[in-house]
Amino acid sequence: MNAPLGAASLRSYASVPSITSMKFLKLLITICAAHVFVATASAQTKPKTNQLGYAGPVASVRTYTVSYWFEYGKLRHGKRKLNSIKRFDMAGHLIQEHVLTYTDTILYQYQYVYDSRARCIEAFGTHDKFVYLPDRRVYIYDPAGNLVTENGFDSQGKLYNKHEYAYDDKRRRIRSTSISYHPEEPHRPHQWTYEYYENGLVKNERAFVDEGGVFQPTDTLGGAHRKFFLYNSANKPATVLLYDASGEFAGMVSTVYDSRENKLEEIQYDSTGGLKDKTKYSYRYDKFGNYVIQKIYRWDAKTGAYHLTEIRYHLFKYRK
Repeated sequence: MNAPLGAASLRSYASVPSITSMKFLKLLITICAAHVFVATASAQTKPKTNQLGYAGPVASVRTYTVSYWFEYGKLRHGKRKLNSIKRFDMAGHLIQEHVLTYTDTILYQYQYVYDSRARCIEAFGTHDKFVYLPDRRVYIYDPAGNLVTENGFDSQGKLYNKHEYAYDDKRRRIRSTSISYHPEEPHRPHQWTYEYYENGLVKNERAFVDEGGVFQPTDTLGGAHRKFFLYNSANKPATVLLYDASGEFAGMVSTVYDSRENKLEEIQYDSTGGLKDKTKYSYRYDKFGNYVIQKIYRWDAKTGAYHLTEIRYHLFKYRK
C-alpha cells in the first residue's frame, strides 16, 4: 500500500531544488496536511471498466456544454452545444469519436481499430482543414507489447508526424519524442523524459526541444520545463512543483479530489506563493458513478469570489 502524501513525501524535497520563500514553504506544508486528510477520508471508488475511465457498460457518451459569463453585472449564458460523441465496443474500447467546433461543424472525427490483443493499431478519419492532424495513424508495438512508434499520415499516405517512445526494464515509459513534418505546422523534435517513484508513479517530468541536434530544457511545451509530482493516498497528483528551464522554482499547482477521484479544486501559485488562478468543480453522478453534470467555477480576483463559467453535461447510453 502506498503511503499518503505527508512526512514521507516531504522527505522527497531533499532531491528537489530549494524553495527559498518561507511563505511558500508554510503554504506547502499546509496543503500537504490537507491532502492527507482528504485522501484518508475518501471512499472506495468503483472499478473503471472503460478505456476512458468510465464505469459500467457504456455504449456511448455525448458531451454538451453551456458557457456562462458576466455582462453588465448580470450572469449570462449561451446555448447548450454538442461538443463530442464517443462510442465504445463491448470491451470498453473507444471505437469512434466525433469532436465539433463552436459552429457545429466537424473539428475532427476518428475510428479506431484494435488487434486480437486489444491494442489500438490504427486510427483513420477526417478533420477541419485548419486543424493540423493526420488522416491516418498507425501504432507499432515492441515484442513486450509497449507502444514504441505512432506515425501520422495525410490522405495521400505522406508522413505528417511521428511519435517515438522508450521504456525501462519495468516497462515504464521513460522518454517520448515527437516531430512534425506538416507543411503548415512543422516543428523540430520535442522530447519529454520521465522518472518514477518505486511504486511506479511518475516523479519527474521534463520537457526539451531540439536546438541544433542537441535537446535543451524548455518552458515552451505547455508549461514549465520540470514538474515534480506528489500524490495523495489514492495515487492522484495532489501537488505539482514547477521549475523553469534554468532550474529556478516557478510555482505550484495544488489539486483536491472527491471520493470518485474527480477534481474538486485546482489552485495555481507563482514562485513566491502568490495566487495565480483558482478553479472549482461540482458534480452530479449517475448510478454507475459517472458524472452526468459538471459545473466549473473560476476565481475572480476583482470580486473575491467564484463565478460559474461552464456547465458540462454527459449523456450516457448503457448496454443492457
